[in-house]
Amino acid sequence: MLLEMISGKRPTDVISEEGHSLHEWVRICCLQQHEEDAVVERSLLPGDPVPRHGEVMEVIVELLELGVACTQLVPNMRPSMDDVAHEIGCLRDGTWRKYRGIPEY
Repeated sequence: MLLEMISGKRPTDVISEEGHSLHEWVRICCLQQHEEDAVVERSLLPGDPVPRHGEVMEVIVELLELGVACTQLVPNMRPSMDDVAHEIGCLRDGTWRKYRGIPEY
């Protein structure tokens, strides 16, 4: 669901357009090719600029990484919901910056 919200695509959209599952498409576009804009632009409202740099895009990439981790093919490879809730909480309150070496504002 997280990948759907950020990308603005349904799993069936990606399969018919790109030939990949939503998980594979996000992993390839964003995490391997660093084309975050391609993943994010469809979820924006018309006229909204695509965030290019900065904290907003960093949080989006973190959420995409979390979404990819949650959709691993092998269930044992997926994080627990407690871990997911903790990660989202860290993103919400800004404590994730400490682990990435990003100064807090």
